Amino acid sequence: MDTNQPIIVKRVKKVAAGHHGGAWKIAFADFAVAMMAFFLVMWLMSSATPEQKKAISGYFQDPIGFSQSASPYVIDLGGTPTPAPDRTLNPEVTEDITPGEQPLDSSSEEALDEALEKIELERLDVLLIELQRKINDSESFQLYKDQIVMDVSRDGLRIQITDTENRPMFDLGSARLQPYFEDILYLMADTVRAVPNKISIGGHTDAKPYSDDSGFGNWELSTNRANAARRALRAGGLDDEKVARVVGYASSVLFDRD
Repeated sequence: MDTNQPIIVKRVKKVAAGHHGGAWKIAFADFAVAMMAFFLVMWLMSSATPEQKKAISGYFQDPIGFSQSASPYVIDLGGTPTPAPDRTLNPEVTEDITPGEQPLDSSSEEALDEALEKIELERLDVLLIELQRKINDSESFQLYKDQIVMDVSRDGLRIQITDTENRPMFDLGSARLQPYFEDILYLMADTVRAVPNKISIGGHTDAKPYSDDSGFGNWELSTNRANAARRALRAGGLDDEKVARVVGYASSVLFDRD
């Protein structure tokens, strides 16, 4: 045996493996959360009633309208109620519908409108009862309560202050308030101030033609009367911000057509 045989030593160089990133874990976690949210939404939709689905659909069509005040109606003192500016129960939807998205059909929209209108009328009925009780219980209103007429229609809550045979609100052809009519408005200011809606103040005249040499007629007179009522309400404590509009109707809306 050859004792001079060379000895071969192999040295293996160990190279550390590169660091494995964890980005896939983040992506997988996002995917898991998204799937969980998806199935949660599907479960909620399957358990929701048709009315709840309509309400949810209405919210996503107009979230601003749902988040603001519940009612667009205003009170008209002596005239036809009018909606507050830029507010309706069913605002037009102007945003584009993306491909594959199904808009509400007409029957669903009508059902939602009817439900909202019913809720609004019920709220106005409650408000009407509260105002009537306040007027009936107040000693200050006892002399004038027969001149205050309140009702609820599809247009909203209307408060009318009317003439009586011996107690007109204005002199004939004049916009000057009678002292007792000013007293009524002073008392009404506190009642109206407690209502959440803005108000529309309407002035009226009788059906007799009226005009002077300058062309001043019933339209101008009714507008001046409405503005005189606004000033009296403000003197009674009603803020100007509470008034949505002041309008004159002349003889176009008569309380008693006879």
